[in-house]
Amino acid sequence: MTAGVDRPGPHAPQEKVQQWLDSFPAVVDLGGRLLALERWCRAAGYFDHLAQENLYIDLRGGSGDGAALAMQVNYSREGYRPPAGGSACPLCFENVASEAKPHLRVHEFTLAGGAFFAHPTPFPLRPGHCVVNAREHEPMRIDGGTFREVSEFLARAKGWLAACNSDREGTGASVLGHHHVQIFPDLRLPVEDAPAAEGAVVAGDVEGALLNWPAAVFRLEGEAEHVSEVYSRLLDLWRPGDPENRSANFLARREGSRMTVHFFPRQRDFRTPGDLLEFKSEGVGIIEMAGELILPPRPVMNREENRAFFEREGYRIGYGIVSGNSPGRAQYPDEFWLSILREAAGA
Repeated sequence: MTAGVDRPGPHAPQEKVQQWLDSFPAVVDLGGRLLALERWCRAAGYFDHLAQENLYIDLRGGSGDGAALAMQVNYSREGYRPPAGGSACPLCFENVASEAKPHLRVHEFTLAGGAFFAHPTPFPLRPGHCVVNAREHEPMRIDGGTFREVSEFLARAKGWLAACNSDREGTGASVLGHHHVQIFPDLRLPVEDAPAAEGAVVAGDVEGALLNWPAAVFRLEGEAEHVSEVYSRLLDLWRPGDPENRSANFLARREGSRMTVHFFPRQRDFRTPGDLLEFKSEGVGIIEMAGELILPPRPVMNREENRAFFEREGYRIGYGIVSGNSPGRAQYPDEFWLSILREAAGA
């Protein structure tokens, strides 16, 4: 699989791991190199702290209104404590092989002319879950530059899904201080199968739709360059109404030169309803807005009791969390969102 560079041992320095990944033949794309890195990290003990697998529950079928949800009961973060030592920023390059993260190694590369590195997250939501980080410490952003970076990554990691959180507190942001995007090799989220709420809006080769979903969300499909233009205009139309409190999350896939993007307007005022905070007190990010809820286990229940509880109550809880975190169709009528989409598309 490699071109003359042996697989490094479990204590190899970052330079040796990078050299090994760079030596892969061209047929192994960026996604393949990241999966190789994940296997190396696993063998080195990077995931040894994960004592119990997450519990995945299929809530598809829903209530007949177009929303089909899923859920994972997240056991992997039980008892989590921030590691002592290392960088104050959990995503900075200085964490590599640090005292706090001795088994962490990364793959460095460029995207859209900028320096980046990627690594498996220590608490993966799914196998292969990685994070792409800016090489230099810079604030989170979701502008047109972010879209171009994501587009290039997906062109070089065929079949992967990119999931981007926001750049404003209280709107789905995870780590605001460091620019990053989450990536997955084999994940399809429920919103990707949601039906359109209204007829499509077509501008050139880009087709856009408002979806039938608990949150306000647009689907854009077309040539990557043109989808990027509509994405940027959507953001420019939504954010200026309240720039300190408005942002967006997005999902992106790419096949050849064509992209599919799901764009979620977010606003700080819209949070998890008070009666659901006992289930989810943390912020709600893009994976959850896209239909896969991530909840901690109920502390008084064992694994099977948690399964039974969330199979019974999960749809109600999940629907309430997703809709509560969106300035969605309860706050603004469909015509408001469709007018934004038409203007962004130039239709």
